[in-house]
Amino acid sequence: MHDKTNQIPRPSSPVPGPALPITPPSSPFKSKTVRDNGLQTPQQSRASRVRRDLEPRTPPTSPHTPPDRRHTGEQEARRATFSAIETLKKCLPVHRKECAAVAESTKTACKITLPARNISQFDEILARISDNLKGGLSEQTLNDLVTLALCHIHKGRPRSTLDKVSRLLFTAPSIDTPSWLVAKVIQSIVPELRATCLSNGHSPYDTTSMVGGRNVHITREILKRVTEPDIFRDDFQLRAYLEVLGESMFCGLHREEEAPGRVAEWFSEIRVICPSIESNPAVHPAKDFRADIAAIKRLEHRRCDLTGYEISPFIHEPPGKSKGIQNIKNALKPKSGPAKGHVYAYEVEGNAGLVKIGYSKNTVQVRLDQHALVCNRLPKKLFPLSESPDREVDHPLLVEALCHAELSRFQTKVDCEACLRKHEEWFNVSPESAIVTLQKWSGWMDRTKSKSNWRQALEKELNLRDTEGLLMEIYDNI
Repeated sequence: MHDKTNQIPRPSSPVPGPALPITPPSSPFKSKTVRDNGLQTPQQSRASRVRRDLEPRTPPTSPHTPPDRRHTGEQEARRATFSAIETLKKCLPVHRKECAAVAESTKTACKITLPARNISQFDEILARISDNLKGGLSEQTLNDLVTLALCHIHKGRPRSTLDKVSRLLFTAPSIDTPSWLVAKVIQSIVPELRATCLSNGHSPYDTTSMVGGRNVHITREILKRVTEPDIFRDDFQLRAYLEVLGESMFCGLHREEEAPGRVAEWFSEIRVICPSIESNPAVHPAKDFRADIAAIKRLEHRRCDLTGYEISPFIHEPPGKSKGIQNIKNALKPKSGPAKGHVYAYEVEGNAGLVKIGYSKNTVQVRLDQHALVCNRLPKKLFPLSESPDREVDHPLLVEALCHAELSRFQTKVDCEACLRKHEEWFNVSPESAIVTLQKWSGWMDRTKSKSNWRQALEKELNLRDTEGLLMEIYDNI
């Protein structure tokens, strides 16, 4: 038997005791995983620090432009061009084959059908705009597009349509708004050039509504000035020019009451679309532009004499087909023209060989004064002669029509820049010829008015003969 004292006891089951923390064994070092995670061992970190000290220092390179921003400028230009094209299509609906204007009488869309060639030319211009990103939309191109979108009636009056398109283009997304478009928007804010007072307190045929040819010239010059960047960006100058504009576009009856309010409206609207850059009067000395305003008011240029009346040559053109016979027929209609009145002839300085022949129910001097005010030209009276300055004639409208018919081959149409009308009563004849013609038909009217059937006889001759034979027959037999 073995001695039990020398044996080590073996328990049959584990003896419970305090629990010891069990930790998993550390993972072996994996250099690839560390490199992939961007970590460095202490040896690598120490080596990199030493290496960084030894490397030569070089200036940092420019930041790399991300690939998606490389063509940002071109994309913005394309978006701006696309936006402009869509705005033009919306404002000028030529593809509906309808005129884009609004009829003044009904205040509704014109809807006159446009020619097919207008639509094709419109598309060609839009295609050129789309292909030429750098060139973009020019002022002339916009004018061409608006003209193509208007019918034959409104083509000569594109202002309202052009104003609407310019304002919408101005609000469309764009890289840089061109100065000509800003000028177009300013033109849509200030009134259009006109010869009548801006106030609504005049009747349609009120002669007192005319502001005068001199004020029309001043208005024309001011409207040019306020679209110049040096003017519309400066509060001091802009307000000064607008005040002169208000004085020139209102008559004496409404100038003090209505002009200040309208000037304030124009100024505030321009400032909304174009904030000022310089508002300090010292930036531009007052004498620089106030002298300019004073010169505009005095109209000190070669087209005027010392008194301010125009002496420049007329802008005139052939009148087209003569309306002599039709005018005589119109003068024979009942209640056509006054029963008594005056016929006259005058010429103006700077236009030798041109004579105006007309009639008036007022005295000749009143009529000449009206021409001086409205057309800003000083008339030199040729007829009536000085021995009978206030001589009246019967049916002056008929006498005028007969004189015009006889001189129709010498007739010319004058485009007046002062009253903004086309005068058709000018004739390229000598003063002597005009006087003889007026004396001839005034005398004929004096002899004929006593005959009971002269109207019927004249109407019969109008239906039988041509102009030359007609006038000879009328003068000799009626």
